[in-house]
Formats: sequence, C-alpha cells, structure tokens
Amino acid sequence: MKLSLTRRRTGFTLIELIVVISIIVVLGTIAAVTIMSSSESKDVARCRENLGQIGALAQLYKDDKAINRGRMLPTGGMPDNEATENFDESEGWWVSIARKSDTCVMPTADGDPVKVDGIFRCPGDDRAAKPEGLFEASAETISYVSWTPDEENGPIRTAALSERDLSRTPWLSDGEPVKGSSVTDFASFKSMVMPAVTRHKNTILVLYADLVVRPVEVLDDMSDEDVYKQIAPLMPDAAAPGKAAKEKGKKDKKDKKGKKKSRASREDD
Repeated sequence: MKLSLTRRRTGFTLIELIVVISIIVVLGTIAAVTIMSSSESKDVARCRENLGQIGALAQLYKDDKAINRGRMLPTGGMPDNEATENFDESEGWWVSIARKSDTCVMPTADGDPVKVDGIFRCPGDDRAAKPEGLFEASAETISYVSWTPDEENGPIRTAALSERDLSRTPWLSDGEPVKGSSVTDFASFKSMVMPAVTRHKNTILVLYADLVVRPVEVLDDMSDEDVYKQIAPLMPDAAAPGKAAKEKGKKDKKDKKGKKKSRASREDD
C-alpha cells in the first residue's frame, strides 16, 4: 500500500521575497513623498498666513495719519538699536507697523532690542534654530525682506498711489534680510530674495503694496531675471540686465557695421 506524501512549504521563495520588499519600498517612498508634500504645503500656508497678518498691521499703519506722515507703507531695513524714544521707519518696518499691535515689544531701555512674535518667521526658514515665543528681531530671525520701489528708495508714499499699480508693486517677500538694506533693484533681489526660493518648493510668497499675498512659482527654466520681472514688473531694473545687455550688443553690431561701411566708402573714394 502506497502512501501519498506531500511536502509542506516552510518559507518564501527568493522571488516572493524580492516582490514583497519591492512593494514595501514603493509604499515607503509614496508615504515619505506624501508626508514631505504635506509638510511643505503647511509651510506655505503658514507663511502666507504670516504675511497676511503683517498686511493687516500695515493696513492699520496706513489708516493712522498721525504716525505715517504721508507714507502709505514704511520702508525696510534692519533696526540699529540706537537709543531713541521716537520710533520711525529707520528702525525697521516691523517697528512701524506694530504700533497698534502686541506682535512687537518696543525697547524700554537704551540698547534693548525689539522683540517680535512668530508671524515674522517663516516655518521654512532654516537659516537658524526656530525661535520660540518672542524673539529678538535681527537679520537672522526675520524671514521677510522689504522692497522700496520709490525712485528715492524710500517708503511708498500716498501721493504716488495714482501713479503706481499697487497689485504689481511688492512690499514684502520671502528672503534673507541684510541689516539696513531693502530690495531696490535686480542686484539686491538676487542676493536677498533668490536664496529663499528653496523654502517652499520653488515658490516665493510676496505681499504686494495692495496688501494681497500672491505666490510666484519659480520654474526650472526661469532665469533670475525672469523671476525678478515676474515679481516686480514695475521696478526700475525689471527689464535689466538681460535686455540692457542685448540692446548694447545690438548697438555694438550697428556701430561695427557702420565703421566697416565707412571704411569701404573711403577705399572706393
């Protein structure tokens, strides 16, 4: 009498293990990308909310004629911490707009720094450790740079409202501040704003002079000049330096052509 013997499988084959591992890797990658994307989205939303709250403070500044002295929005720059009781635009835009808010703590003694709260810090800004609670305003802790589009590189003035499209005139944006400086042209834009492109997956958030926050996407094929023109089409150097270089090249070619023609004319004579 023959007995039928069956062999039980006691494990996975190599191919089955490879398939299982591959599936785990794919699922892990998808999860990581989803978490990262969600985190970036939260950073953008929080940063946009920050600029929106700063815009609300700027509106209070605009409405208070007793403190803005004809200026619609304060200029930028960083505070120099000099002893003074009368704060004005030279002390930094955050000092000016915080007069009616508890988002800033004014110095109470000579040399004390101005302290600000979290709306002045972008969650995607990793230049320094994230400060908690109130923190000292400085080039390292403030995440937004100011723009000064007036010809005199000063604050936007109420008298100039009819001459400028405020929805295309940047006032604040993502950036890396430099003490005492604001974005006034392409060179300062390149050094102060472009380093912040990586904060929000190639998106720069801009608070325009009409106090509306607009995101500007930085595509891979865009040059720094293209980004500058898209953010600030009305700024003085919005068409430079690329256009200026092209115009100069055309002029040089024209001059050379004219010289050659003149030389040929002389030879004919």
